Amino acid sequence: MAIKVKDAATVAAKWKTRAGNAQQDYVNGASAAGPAMEAAALASEDVYKAAVTQAANSGAYGKGVRGSGAKYAKNVAAVGGTRFQQGVSNGQEAMAAGIAPVLSTISSLTLPPRGVKGTNQERSNIVATALRKAKVGV
Repeated sequence: MAIKVKDAATVAAKWKTRAGNAQQDYVNGASAAGPAMEAAALASEDVYKAAVTQAANSGAYGKGVRGSGAKYAKNVAAVGGTRFQQGVSNGQEAMAAGIAPVLSTISSLTLPPRGVKGTNQERSNIVATALRKAKVGV
């Protein structure tokens, strides 16, 4: 005997109603979960490496991305635009913390004088090399 299930549209409608009303439950649970999430993520680093290697070797990345362009564009139009400004506002502190070492590195450099157009690549190389060294410590 076949297992009786509801149709996909009914299940999706119920999910939308129930999940849509669970915003505060999400906020409460996620807000308290930070330390446990960090500890669990750090403890699973070796598993993560193995899983990424396995996924890369099996072509899973391409399989997951292929055919997703229309969904991506639809979601950008439906929710991305309305959440963009809030995300930027919420990210101000993180932006400041992330860009500070970059600006510090750049401000510590002394570049050779500008030359004629087409002869200034070394100036760019100095900046790129210093930023890479600051990022990876090499």
